[in-house]
Amino acid sequence: MKPLPRDIWERNQIDPTAIPDTVLYSRLADTIEWCRRILDDQTIGPSMRTHMIAPRIFHDGRDDVVCDVGSSRHWQIRATTTIPAISMPNLNGGRLLCYFPDDTLSDGAAEHVSDGFFDYFNTPPWDTWVGYFEDRETRYDNYLLSYVPERLVALAEGGILVNPERCILWLEDTNVKLKSRFLSS
Repeated sequence: MKPLPRDIWERNQIDPTAIPDTVLYSRLADTIEWCRRILDDQTIGPSMRTHMIAPRIFHDGRDDVVCDVGSSRHWQIRATTTIPAISMPNLNGGRLLCYFPDDTLSDGAAEHVSDGFFDYFNTPPWDTWVGYFEDRETRYDNYLLSYVPERLVALAEGGILVNPERCILWLEDTNVKLKSRFLSS
């Protein structure tokens, strides 16, 4: 059994075939636990954009902003809970979502239909971010992987259905390399 890395949110782990399972599954486990806590807090609502972990305005690129959010979330969770994630975590009825930021038309339709789950640019909320990846050998070059809790799957599905450019898709509906790392588990 490999020990967990000191910081699962280390930057530049963007290759979907090279990121270790322990890092990938730990990121997902963190995200699942964070979303559970946020949804248990009735004052938050479906937007899933907690201010305490909001992305900084200035950053060094997409991977940096995703890792910054994830690291903030990670240390808040770890202050009260230890979550081992040596294997694929249970999604608890939730689903994995891919967002392709270079393909968005930014028309606001998904935002409207999803009650603000997606923003105007079709970006899923930062509370749900698992990782940013670059998949250079497919149509989907760059993407953000997110976890959608079961309670919010219908909202996300509504946004996906009105998204003509298909920049937001369930992981199983894509051809990204990361798909086999989750769906074969």
